[in-house]
Amino acid sequence: MSVYVNYLCNKRHGRFSPVGCLRGVRDRRSTCAAVARRRHLPPPPANRDRYRLVAARPSVRVTLRRDVLAAIDADRGAFRTRVSALVDEHDLDVDVDPTDSEHPADRTEREAMLVDRVRALDDLPLGLTLTGPAYRDTPIVYVNRWFREWTGYALDELRGRNPRLFQGPDPDADARADFREALSTWSTVTVELRNRRRDGTPFASRVSLRPLFGDAGTVTHWIAAQKPEPIEAADADG
Repeated sequence: MSVYVNYLCNKRHGRFSPVGCLRGVRDRRSTCAAVARRRHLPPPPANRDRYRLVAARPSVRVTLRRDVLAAIDADRGAFRTRVSALVDEHDLDVDVDPTDSEHPADRTEREAMLVDRVRALDDLPLGLTLTGPAYRDTPIVYVNRWFREWTGYALDELRGRNPRLFQGPDPDADARADFREALSTWSTVTVELRNRRRDGTPFASRVSLRPLFGDAGTVTHWIAAQKPEPIEAADADG
């Protein structure tokens, strides 16, 4: 379905939601003009086709990241159902019922469950990183096999380290600030990052971070999902 969005939405760089502008719209131009008046801006031009925006579904990657994080955070007994639906919807080759694995003696039952869930998604074409709580400096607990192979790290090299291990030499200050805010407020966040593989090769990622709450209502772990992309040499130097 095609919809019309006034130039106010474009000028505000997405800060003003087109959904809010279009909700209940019958006469699009008059509605957008009313919004413009409320914001003390001139009304949209008569040539609305110039500002046409085709409504699009969320990208497959965004949906996959969101659904995977929700599945890992699902209630007990719901994980396999969520992953099965995920496999069908995205046509994935994932073993929903992995064999039981051994865990260190000091690992809690909850952490073992979370590790098993991420391990079940070892071959998912998405980077998954499970860490401990922020007060322990979010130590890496488990990274799925696909991301380990993509970055060149062995699990023993990652376990217990902070995810800053992947950080490039010139980290984005705004992205780091967004991460810190999410960790301190126990909230979800998605940021654009430039990281590096073990051999120093840079890559770009859109990383989604989600808190995992325990029975006591506190965050026991964090789970991050990302789809790394290579960076061309010219872009990496820039």
